[in-house]
Amino acid sequence: MNELLRLAEQGDELAISKVLSGVEYLREESYSYLDMLIKRAGKAHVIGVTGPQGVGKSTLIGQVAKALSSSGRRVGVITVDPTSPFSSGSFMGNRVRMNGLDKVFIRSLATRGFAGGVGVHAALLIEAMDGLGFDEIILETVGAGQVDTDVMHMAQTVVVVLAPGVGDDVQALKSGLMEIGHIYAVNKRDLPESERLVQHVNFALSLRGGEWKPRLVLTAAQVGEGIEELLLALREHLAWLGSIGIDESLRRRRRKLLELLLIKRAVEAVEQALRISEERVEEFARGTAGLREIVSEIAREVKI
Repeated sequence: MNELLRLAEQGDELAISKVLSGVEYLREESYSYLDMLIKRAGKAHVIGVTGPQGVGKSTLIGQVAKALSSSGRRVGVITVDPTSPFSSGSFMGNRVRMNGLDKVFIRSLATRGFAGGVGVHAALLIEAMDGLGFDEIILETVGAGQVDTDVMHMAQTVVVVLAPGVGDDVQALKSGLMEIGHIYAVNKRDLPESERLVQHVNFALSLRGGEWKPRLVLTAAQVGEGIEELLLALREHLAWLGSIGIDESLRRRRRKLLELLLIKRAVEAVEQALRISEERVEEFARGTAGLREIVSEIAREVKI
C-alpha cells in the first residue's frame, strides 16, 4: 500500500489533507489513490445538511459531529458553503479542525460553477473519505437561491434545517426544501415564532407521500438541545435504508456524478489541445516550429 494512503487511513491529518487535495483536483498521482479508495468505499453514512442561510446549519453540524466523535465515530465534514464558519481560513480546500475534536476532519470546497450549489467534486471527496474509513460524512450545502437538490444524489440521509425569523418562512417551505428532506430540524426552537414554523412544516410534510415518513426534530443548537433526538432520527433513517436495500443504488448514482466529472475533464483537455494546435500550426506554417514538437505538445495536453 502507498505510504501516504497508509498514514491517511491511520488518521494522520497531513496525509489525509494531501490525499484529499490530490483527489479533489484530480492530480495525476491521485488516480491510483482514487481507484483503491473507491474499492474500499461503501461503509460510511453520508448525511447531507441544507437549508436557508442563517438557520444555524454550521452550529448544528458542530453539535452532531461532537456527539458522534464522542461516541468513537470518525467524522468528516465537507462544506460547500463559503459563508460557513468552517470555511474561515480553509476556503478552496485547506483543511481545518474543529477545536477539541480529535476524530473530526473538515474540508471546504468551492462550488466550481455547477448548478445547485454542490459540485460533483464533492462526490470525489465523499468517495475518498469513505475509502479512508470515515464512519460519518456530513455534507453542508450553501442553501441559497436554487435548492441544493444535487445533495440527494450524494447523501443517504438529507437533513433540512429551518429556523423561525430567517427570511420568509412560508417562501422557504415553497422553495423545494420540503421535497428533498428525510429529517427536518427546526432550529432555534426557543424563539417564540418557532411554534408557527412547526405548524407550517407539519402541514407541508402531511402532503408528502412515500414509504419513509419524514421526521421533525426541534433543536436549539447553540445550547445543544435536541441533538440526541436528531441523532436518533439519523439512526432510524439509516436502518430503514438498510432494510429496503437502497444504499447500493445511491452509491451508483454518486459514481455517475464522478463519471460526468471525468468526461468534463476530458472535454476540457481536448478543447485546450485544439486551441494550442491552431496556434502551433500557424507557427509550423511560418517555419518557427517543428512538426514533432507540435505533435508532442498536443499529446501532452490531451493526457487526462
